[in-house]
Amino acid sequence: MEETRHHFVLETEQLIRKREQLWSGVTMAENEWTMWLDIPSQDIPESKLSLIAVAAGDEDLHNVRREVEKVYGITDPELVKMLTENYQRKEKDLDGQWFLAKFQNEYIGEIGIIPFEYKGEKIGRLQDVDILAKHQGQGLGNELLRATLCHAKSKGFKSLCLMASADHWAKDW
Repeated sequence: MEETRHHFVLETEQLIRKREQLWSGVTMAENEWTMWLDIPSQDIPESKLSLIAVAAGDEDLHNVRREVEKVYGITDPELVKMLTENYQRKEKDLDGQWFLAKFQNEYIGEIGIIPFEYKGEKIGRLQDVDILAKHQGQGLGNELLRATLCHAKSKGFKSLCLMASADHWAKDW
């Protein structure tokens, strides 16, 4: 990835983390990995799943987050509440928007998009990209990306970006 794009993603991470209760004062590791995906000008095939826009305080979003965090051993209701409150801060302070991913009438994951501007173009910074454990390995992460690309294109985004630790699953996605 172009070095300036990489630094842009790292800078957006710093802005985002400043809004989060759990990350205040935490510095990023040197092994952060960034992804940059230009949205194609041609039509994007429709996804098998739907994105349902939700407010950050939505109970269904909280329930999905609770299931995601169980995989990481986080079961404390107060900690999960704090994580979803971070969504509200990013929604309010950074104009972010969160979506539940729905497949066959069931919520199977979530994703957030925070808009930023880079070199005069609207860029979507992906956040909280998750497929519930029981739905992983079925290609639904790719479907989530496809649905997100379609949404982002319809909203005038030119690219999407993401940051993850070098040992995190997202780098292989």
